[in-house]
Amino acid sequence: MIIRIAPLLFCLLLACDADQELPVEGAPAAEQAQFELPSFELTERSGDAVTKETLLGAPWIAGFAFTRCSGPCPKLSGLMASLQPRLEGTPVKLVTFSVDPEHDTPQVLQDYAKAFSAQGDRWWFLTGERENVYDLINQGFRLGVQENASAPVGESIAHSTRLALVDAKGQVRGFFSSESPEAVDRLVERARALAGE
Repeated sequence: MIIRIAPLLFCLLLACDADQELPVEGAPAAEQAQFELPSFELTERSGDAVTKETLLGAPWIAGFAFTRCSGPCPKLSGLMASLQPRLEGTPVKLVTFSVDPEHDTPQVLQDYAKAFSAQGDRWWFLTGERENVYDLINQGFRLGVQENASAPVGESIAHSTRLALVDAKGQVRGFFSSESPEAVDRLVERARALAGE
């Protein structure tokens, strides 16, 4: 019983740490965060290099997941899939960062993307060197991600399930709970508003 509870406690502790790293407190304030992302270079499932500069010019929504996840990732990826029609007609992109980049190669991510009917030109899946990905999430997005080698593979990486909204200049403009339909509605509204600026 203790072994099964440990990964859950691990995730809860990491979520608390991630909240403390934010420059704001509470969900409504988190939705108003504003800071610039650092430069990065990762690889999209197509094999193309994607940098911060590649994504400039239009808002985008970032999510964090891994293909072997047996926890919240399938639900989170399903939510991202549901955003595609809701943001149709806008330049807003969706970007999923793999928190298990050593396993999630471009080919693995291609198969995963197909399972969620991801539109190649609008929903990107990024992978790269583990250190680069984790630094971007921890220091760049100011969110938590951490590996727990003692947990089963599907539960071995604790990470934030919040969605980050990034503007056309590469600034994080807020974090939105993927567990709250109301927060997701606000995310869509804000993304559409940023796209119209």
